[in-house]
Amino acid sequence: MPLPDTMFCAQQIHIPPELPDILKQFTKAAIRTQPADVLQWSAGYFSALSRGDPLPVKDRIEMPVATQKTDTGLTQGLLKVLHKQV
Repeated sequence: MPLPDTMFCAQQIHIPPELPDILKQFTKAAIRTQPADVLQWSAGYFSALSRGDPLPVKDRIEMPVATQKTDTGLTQGLLKVLHKQV
């Protein structure tokens, strides 16, 4: 069903009261986790949130310190996230 071509004003738009907190928590999680693919990570985040599963979130931001050629990109925080999901 197509939406009407009506302009909405602030009084016509209902924002669920929990939405600002959900978006704030999502933003903080994205900043801490620094996912390589934000869209894919976001889909997993909201899927886990809707099912009540553990969220794919790091406890804190991790700055890359490894500069070796054999660096796998695995960090302690990423391993914790993967472990929570399994």
